[in-house]
Amino acid sequence: MKKTKYLAGALAVSIMLMGAGYAAWTQNFVVSNTVNTGSMDFDLGVYPELSVNRPTPTTPEQKANEQIYIDSEKYTTMAVSVDQNSYAIKVDTTKLYPGSKRPYVVSITNTGTMPIKLGDLTNTFTDAKGNIITDQTPLKFTYEVWPEDRSGHGPFYSVAEFKTFLKSQEISVKNTLSFRVTQELPITAENSLENQNFNYLLNFKYVQFNEVN
Repeated sequence: MKKTKYLAGALAVSIMLMGAGYAAWTQNFVVSNTVNTGSMDFDLGVYPELSVNRPTPTTPEQKANEQIYIDSEKYTTMAVSVDQNSYAIKVDTTKLYPGSKRPYVVSITNTGTMPIKLGDLTNTFTDAKGNIITDQTPLKFTYEVWPEDRSGHGPFYSVAEFKTFLKSQEISVKNTLSFRVTQELPITAENSLENQNFNYLLNFKYVQFNEVN
């Protein structure tokens, strides 16, 4: 009988210990972390700037300069197009003559999810045969910029000045930066430039706002 009681007592103690072991309850939880990356993208626009879209000149100098633009629009032609898929803008200007000027305006609208800025800008000027002209080009180019706050800056008379300013301008999401490029064949152009074709390439590299360059 004593043996039986001893075993029963041992079983009772064992069950009690098991109960004590399960009294400390546990509960797990899971963190499910879904990550979606943003995008860097922009839309391009371009249009020839016409005299009717510019402010009315008031000073004699402004009026004389405006007449140059009016005459240039009358006797030259300009065709522009944009390919959004390849991020390319094409500008064809024909019949430029000594003293003529033709401006066009380019817009960059940030359609991505982060601010963007200019990383680099290079330019290449070639003749009809594709030869790069590294000396002074027969055409002059000037640049003016309207950042997203719409304040005007320029004119800049070199690509280096133009690039330096653009690199200081971020384009925030859903905002637009615009710039004007004015092409001019100087009044002093030589006869050898008659009926010649040239190609001027501006290559813009835009990067995300926090890229170090």
